[in-house]
Amino acid sequence: RRVHGDIKRIYIKIIMSASMAARKLLIAANWKSYGSGSGVTNLINNVINKITFDPAKIDLLVQPPSLHIPLAMSLLKNKSIQLCAQNHSYYGAGAYTGEVNAIQLKELGIKWSMVGHSERRSYFSETNDIIANKAKMALDQAISVILCLGENYMERKDEMTFKVCQSTLNAVKAKISKQQWDNLVIHYEPVWAIGTGKVASPEEAQEVHEMIREWLHDNISKESAEKIRIIYGGSVNEKNFAKLIEKKDVDGFLIGKASLTPGFKDIVEGCNLLLKKMQETGKTPSFHQQPNNPLFH
Repeated sequence: RRVHGDIKRIYIKIIMSASMAARKLLIAANWKSYGSGSGVTNLINNVINKITFDPAKIDLLVQPPSLHIPLAMSLLKNKSIQLCAQNHSYYGAGAYTGEVNAIQLKELGIKWSMVGHSERRSYFSETNDIIANKAKMALDQAISVILCLGENYMERKDEMTFKVCQSTLNAVKAKISKQQWDNLVIHYEPVWAIGTGKVASPEEAQEVHEMIREWLHDNISKESAEKIRIIYGGSVNEKNFAKLIEKKDVDGFLIGKASLTPGFKDIVEGCNLLLKKMQETGKTPSFHQQPNNPLFH
């Protein structure tokens, strides 16, 4: 039985490696509750609008606070840059004071929203069941979803990382159709790395991403496992992104603090350059072995 399991894992790895090149990278800038209107204007004009990238290779998403979404929409010059809500209501239209629902996001022209971020879980007591329902609410409105999942420090220490991630995936599986998985991006965020300056090693990130892809293969479909993007988040910056993006199951990033700085431009353009080199050479270049690369100075 163990040998059979090992053969199955090797088979999945071969299939997934072959499909890696077909998956478009996704990079999202999560601005959380930082910034004023003037701050958003400055960030978009001086950083976001100056980013050069190939939209055929990268989906670039910006996540301003909800009140600033219309402002951001008016300032973005590159129409390939998409807006993504940081959150939306568990409910639809109705007497839910203070809530912004998926129907309203759709009316505004927003095509992406995020559910399950660790800050929503810890500060607002959102459970896997709430998160799964919110994912369904957006997907039912044809809004694509970034689904966040990940373990805290004690869960990693107790070797519960896979169990924690799978519990979120199972909750979502119970609520959405197989077809709706195609409009979902999975964001692995080790909670112990968010805003702490700590970052999962490339090997740690790859291990969890690979587990998630195997789960998709076994529980959704082979096609979904090949297509669904799994992105990483947790203290990603312009100094460490290159080692992470080289891993075959890391399909991009959700970036918090560093997305509020000029270094975010370096990250996006660095990923774009990596993809260009891959296309030209047929293999992955090692940016971290190129100390003279002006992109990182």
